[in-house]
Amino acid sequence: MNNEIEREFKTVRILGGGQFKIDLDTVKEINQIDNEMVSLLQNNENNETVKKEFDEKIRKIYDKINEKGIKIEFKEITASDIIIPGLDIDLKKARELFKGEGIIDDLY
Repeated sequence: MNNEIEREFKTVRILGGGQFKIDLDTVKEINQIDNEMVSLLQNNENNETVKKEFDEKIRKIYDKINEKGIKIEFKEITASDIIIPGLDIDLKKARELFKGEGIIDDLY
């Protein structure tokens, strides 16, 4: 039987970057980065070092999704299980999103 059929996928939307189907292993990988981002932002510092590290981590999430995900055509309308903010997010807005479990539930 086809391995692609047996695997479970989640739909993720990258704001400004489209939608992708990703498998649960990839969800777990980006959830780990998400948890690191929550820890990074808990200190409430607003300096360039924090912003740079945050930007590197969100870029890492984008790269993983683009590398391992299956792009969904724009003409297909699909509800998203996970929404990733755009690269232009500031630290104030990021702190609103990346708290608690972050943007990805730890259930995945």
